[in-house]
Amino acid sequence: MRHLAATLIGPLLAAAALGQPPATQPAETDPAQPRDLAFAPRDFGLRFDYESRYWFAANSDQDGRDLAAFDQRFSLRVPLTPPGSETWQLTGGLRALDLDTGARIPRSRGPFQLGSRALPTHLWNPQAGVIYQNASASGRLGFDLRLSSPSDRPFHSGDEVAIRFNGFWRMPAGERDAWWFYVSLANDREFAPLIPLPGVAYEWNPNDELTWLIGFPFNHLRARPTEWLRITGQYIFPRMIDTELALLPDGGWEIFAGYAWSNDTFFLHDRRDDDDRLFSYEQRVKLGLRSPRFLDDAASFELEGGYAFNRFWFEGEDFDDRFDSRIDLADGPYVRLLLKMEF
Repeated sequence: MRHLAATLIGPLLAAAALGQPPATQPAETDPAQPRDLAFAPRDFGLRFDYESRYWFAANSDQDGRDLAAFDQRFSLRVPLTPPGSETWQLTGGLRALDLDTGARIPRSRGPFQLGSRALPTHLWNPQAGVIYQNASASGRLGFDLRLSSPSDRPFHSGDEVAIRFNGFWRMPAGERDAWWFYVSLANDREFAPLIPLPGVAYEWNPNDELTWLIGFPFNHLRARPTEWLRITGQYIFPRMIDTELALLPDGGWEIFAGYAWSNDTFFLHDRRDDDDRLFSYEQRVKLGLRSPRFLDDAASFELEGGYAFNRFWFEGEDFDDRFDSRIDLADGPYVRLLLKMEF
């Protein structure tokens, strides 16, 4: 399952979330920016996204206990100020993940088996936040602050609340390039929760057909070698990858294919240790179709199918606990729909 909350520098919300994750269609108005970075949105205006994904039933490593999943995400972005050098935006969203399974989470630590409990059949993630940006001749700075509750019982207590802050400063370097400086604070990422983590990257724009953001913890590449081909890719330390090759035939429709590696994090309300979290990881290959804009250039949609593999769930403090309290899933297909409305 895709994890939009556990990034270092902001969600691919779908766009997570967020973040998403997110589709990988890049920003045409600012090709230096990957799509849907929460602290640097590609445009300014009212936006609504709906995404649904269905994973067909697959065998777990527990005899006779399959798992199928239906994931729905709604996100909304509302400008609070008119476009200008200083802007504020309000963001909100809801995720509903339904799991059709009888699989159980083994309660274990190392060689010790401590019983098991049912994997939740419903997981949620309501969220709200604010985005601020200030642009001037010396550069652009801003932040993204979000509050969410990825859990089987959202906001049941303070132990089910996720807080994420991402700040950035973009400093021009020459006519086309720039330096980016980041700081991230989050309690729902897969490692070092609530520890402020810095980041730096160099934005290289040798021409209009190539943009490369090179640094740590984030790397992004966008290339347009021909009029009919676009290549995008991004890597977020330590285990998030999203790549896409898109064919752009006449007529506005796009055919895309790619590979992704992603993860999710949830706070179960009855976990035995407040530091424990429920993680899910998967890799997938995808093939899809992206529409041109319609409804007066306000709407677009994507249809995608693919195959997910190397999938597992586990409960623990971090990735080092992935061999304890674990459920492995067989490989299997999925389908996805994304609808976007922008005004």
